[in-house]
Amino acid sequence: GGMGPRRIFEAMADFRARAPWPWERDRRRKTIQMELMGLVKLPQRKKEKKRTEELLMDLAKCNSVAQPARNRRLVGRWRLAWSSQTANRFLRPDNVLGGYSTQDISVQGGTITVENAVRWPGWDLCLLGRARAQVDPKDRQGCVLKLRIDSFELEAGGKNVQLLKGVLSTPKMSIRDAPGGKRRVLNQREGSITVLYLDKDIRVTLADNGLLFMHQRIDPVSMHR
Repeated sequence: GGMGPRRIFEAMADFRARAPWPWERDRRRKTIQMELMGLVKLPQRKKEKKRTEELLMDLAKCNSVAQPARNRRLVGRWRLAWSSQTANRFLRPDNVLGGYSTQDISVQGGTITVENAVRWPGWDLCLLGRARAQVDPKDRQGCVLKLRIDSFELEAGGKNVQLLKGVLSTPKMSIRDAPGGKRRVLNQREGSITVLYLDKDIRVTLADNGLLFMHQRIDPVSMHR
């Protein structure tokens, strides 16, 4: 009877995983991030994509920021490093249709503004979307941001083409990312995201359509132009 040394070790590891001490959580976070940083630089075959999703959810368990949707660390410029949508076997997961994606978050007078941009420098093209956000008052954990898109436009050769009205006036467009998977609507104006993990360099969010995102903070000076 009783537990052998191996079973005791497994029980201790399980306890630390479920209720880690601060130093244990920090050690796990660093280990996860080290593997994650290498993985998101690779084309995402089924194996890589599944492992990346597992690591992102493990990283979320290491979040130590209370009410991350209200935290000032959200403010700044971020670049897309990985998403469920861009993860495929042909391109790096930070590649959006051949371009690169950034996200600027600012707060002024209590209003949160989110600006997403996809740029194709070689073609002088930029797809730009702006939204207002507020922390969901129903979410006691302070993790959910409700979004409403204000503008959606294409900048090409110094000219702006407004796209929002045209996109919203079309019938609802939805796709299914995988056979048997949940359908998600592409042209909707309102939605929400849940901040699963936040530190000074990395942010992990889950959209209400089921898409998972990882962003890395960048300095405007280091941004490609």
